Amino acid sequence: MVFGNNLPKACQSRPASRGPWTRLSLALSAAADQPAVRPVLERVSKRRIDFVARCYRELGFSGAKARHRARLAYAAYLGFLHLSREAPNLVSNRSDFAEYVEHVIATLVP
Repeated sequence: MVFGNNLPKACQSRPASRGPWTRLSLALSAAADQPAVRPVLERVSKRRIDFVARCYRELGFSGAKARHRARLAYAAYLGFLHLSREAPNLVSNRSDFAEYVEHVIATLVP
């Protein structure tokens, strides 16, 4: 499996399923225009993208390419969160979710 063989240990966590953090993330995202929320979302997004970019750099990508891939991966994650709110029946099946995660990994991790 690509995921287990190529990624550095620190980069090998997998999302389990929807849970309280998903609901919290969506609620904060909905309030992104609030002055108290925007800087927090920007800080969290930056830290997450920086972490994913570091994982890509450890896989051998240059700084710019790692950052582009990290943004794409994070955008896919955020899109999935929003899809889970807007059309939960499309993402609620646990076995389908696990298969989807494997597909995302195979697509985004060389």
